[in-house]
Amino acid sequence: NNTKYIHDERGVLFEKDTSKNKIALIQYPIADGNNSYIIPTTVTTIGEKIFASCDKLESVNYPVSITTTDVYNAFENCEVLTTLNIIGTGNMQNYQSNKQQHLYYE
Repeated sequence: NNTKYIHDERGVLFEKDTSKNKIALIQYPIADGNNSYIIPTTVTTIGEKIFASCDKLESVNYPVSITTTDVYNAFENCEVLTTLNIIGTGNMQNYQSNKQQHLYYE
């Protein structure tokens, strides 16, 4: 019985608080075949390079509640990522990765 961590049906690993809220995104499975992911709005922290090299990930909903991360490192080598929706601040579209696999906004 693990009281600190929880995973969802896709195998995404989270740290949870005492109320079982997912508060930190610890690990996203690189082999996940889905092309989109919605980070729960209870999450405030994501791990470094959490989505790195997820070659099928095209779209991520990213809540404004996340205060601890470097968005560029989080998505390193996500070559097909084209949409990063920042939930709570509007819709930021057309993020692309350049030859160095860094995201930039068009």
